[in-house]
Amino acid sequence: MRSARTSAEESEQPSRHKGGAVLRWLVPIGFALLVVGWLARGFLWSLVEGFMLNVLPIVFTPVILELSVGFVGLFIVLLFAYMRRKEQESEWVYIAKVEPEDEMEAIPEPLRKRVNETVLKGASAIAPEDELPFQAIEGMIELGMFDDVDKELAKGTAADRRRLAYARLQLMLLLRREDWQAAEAYALPPPTSPDGLAVACVEVARFFIKQKPSQKEAARQCLELGKKLSVNAVVNAIDADGRLQKLA
Repeated sequence: MRSARTSAEESEQPSRHKGGAVLRWLVPIGFALLVVGWLARGFLWSLVEGFMLNVLPIVFTPVILELSVGFVGLFIVLLFAYMRRKEQESEWVYIAKVEPEDEMEAIPEPLRKRVNETVLKGASAIAPEDELPFQAIEGMIELGMFDDVDKELAKGTAADRRRLAYARLQLMLLLRREDWQAAEAYALPPPTSPDGLAVACVEVARFFIKQKPSQKEAARQCLELGKKLSVNAVVNAIDADGRLQKLA
């Protein structure tokens, strides 16, 4: 909390001090410019007149006009970005973490309110770190990274192995490897929801039809195993997919 206190004390200083310093410089400078402009009004007008007669016609000629407008627009954008960056330099970024209440009291009230809005008072709602990344593993199967999938699935706990997501990935891995006997031995009897595993068989069959049209027999093997798990699930999937209808 030492660094948090330091930043809080510095940010507690009112911003109007900066504004007052700027005004103290702007007022005399503006007054001096007005005096100089009044005394040299004849010379300044001759400059303006010469600019309008000699430079403006060149600026408004074709091609040069477009380039001039483009440069002016670019200058405005860069100036706006520079001003925004200058405004944000005085902001503070706080790393929110749970702190004892007695130390939180040392932070001024406005900053304490902002910190309290981002401090986690309990466990995060995201999945625990030890849970298997099922979506990432499915992507590995799609890419044919079977050895990496074996390593990831080996990390599964007993609770993971009872989940449909785990059983589905294990079955998809065996089917993609075309290890039919191991796939049937794993799926029968089903370790979890037979409908879910049957749908996984249909998904692998779709893969063979779409990615490897020559391996129609592999797709049929997937559908046959799916029917052994859940005939209704496979039949419904076949009815909804014209490619599977041709295969069946």
